[in-house]
Amino acid sequence: FDKVESSMFIRLSVKDQPGVLAKIAGTFGENNVSIESVIQEGRGETAELVIITHDAKEKDLSSSVGTIKALSVVDDIDSIIRVYSD
Repeated sequence: FDKVESSMFIRLSVKDQPGVLAKIAGTFGENNVSIESVIQEGRGETAELVIITHDAKEKDLSSSVGTIKALSVVDDIDSIIRVYSD
């Protein structure tokens, strides 16, 4: 299962401060996961991020999500949806 490739839709609640997106994007990059798109909407002191990745190995996606959950700038991961393509 670790070798299965898919993309991922991830919705996160994060602190609305400089460098947050860089930390999250850096984590994906360190795990060989490329980001296809990002949408950010501020909500006062917090922001909602929606990230869609390119296809990547399951083990790399899982490792990224685990590390991102532990970041102090991430309040919560609200949704994770795997997107399988042909």
